[in-house]
Amino acid sequence: MTEVEKYRALCLLALDRPKDAEESLEHLAMARPLFTFDGSDSSPKLVAMFENVRKRTLPEAAKQTYERARASYEKGDFAEAARQFRDVMAMAEGAPASSAALMGDLKMLAAGFVKLTEAALLPTPAPRAPAPVRPAAASAIVPAVAPPATASERIYNASDTSVNAPIATSRQIPTWERPAALNFATLQGLLQIIVAEDGSVVAENMLKVINPAYDQLLMQAARTWRFQPATLDGRPVKYRMTLSIVVPRR
Repeated sequence: MTEVEKYRALCLLALDRPKDAEESLEHLAMARPLFTFDGSDSSPKLVAMFENVRKRTLPEAAKQTYERARASYEKGDFAEAARQFRDVMAMAEGAPASSAALMGDLKMLAAGFVKLTEAALLPTPAPRAPAPVRPAAASAIVPAVAPPATASERIYNASDTSVNAPIATSRQIPTWERPAALNFATLQGLLQIIVAEDGSVVAENMLKVINPAYDQLLMQAARTWRFQPATLDGRPVKYRMTLSIVVPRR
C-alpha cells in the first residue's frame, strides 16, 4: 500500500492535480502514521506535501491507534497491544505544537497501558518443588482429614439462586477529570468485588480495565462502598458480584 499510494501521489502531482495527490497521501498517513519518505529517492515537493499532511492527520491517527490498542488489550493480545501503544507514544513525540496537549495525554495513557501489557507478558514463575518429607514411623501416621467448609467461608455469587444478592446503600462512582485525549471515547469496564457479611467491600479487582489512572481511583472508592449484605435463609453471607462501570463524559 505504501508504494502504491506514493506512486499514485507522484503521478497526480505530475498531472498538476495537487488536491488529489494530497488525498492519496492522507490515506497513506492515516494507515502508516510513522512512515517517512526517503528524500534521496523522492520528489522534494512530494516529501514536503507528505510532511504537511502527516502533521495535520497525526492527532486523529494517534487516537485511532490508541483505540485499536485498547481493543487488542481487551482481547488479551498483549504483544500486539504493547506494539500499538508504543506507536502512540512515538506519534506523540513527533506531534505538532498545536496538538501538544492532546498528544501529551495520549502518551501518558499509552505509557500506563504499556506497563500493564509488559506485566501481563511476564512468564509465570514455575511453582517450587515441595520440600521432601521424611516418612514418620508407621505407628505415628494418622490420616489427615480436611475440616468441612463452613457456610461463613463460602463466597456466593449470582449462580446461587437461593441467595439474596447485596443491595447498595452507598456506592459513589468517583469523578475523573478526563485527559483531553479521551473525550472522544466511551470508557467502560467491569469491576468485581466481594461484599462481606457486614456489607463492607473486602476485595476488588478489575476484570475489564478502563484506564490505569482511573482504575486505581475506582478500586480505592470501592473499599468505601456499603451494602445490605447478601442473605441465605435470612443469614448474612459473603457474596462476589461483578459491576459494569461506565465513566460519564466530562
